[in-house]
Amino acid sequence: MKTYTITCDDCGKEFGSIESCTYGHIIIGGKTYTRNAGFQFGKEFSQTVETSEKKCSDCGVEAGKIHHYGCGEEVCPACKEKLATCECEVEKRSL
Repeated sequence: MKTYTITCDDCGKEFGSIESCTYGHIIIGGKTYTRNAGFQFGKEFSQTVETSEKKCSDCGVEAGKIHHYGCGEEVCPACKEKLATCECEVEKRSL
């Protein structure tokens, strides 16, 4: 049976690894957001969010680390919805 690996479109690391995404910024609607401010697993825009999970169930990063781009759990900094399904247009992601 063939196994498939999903990798982050930004940093190239495999989903399921505990390593943080290395891309620290995202531009939406002309505004630059720092991904480590609210994008971290377990801190999704509500600093009161607590999780018993040690890693994200989708991209696999450890608590406190930045989700990989394409992760279904990452929150959009502009609209606060899930980034993978929101209607915001990501203009650019950068280191």
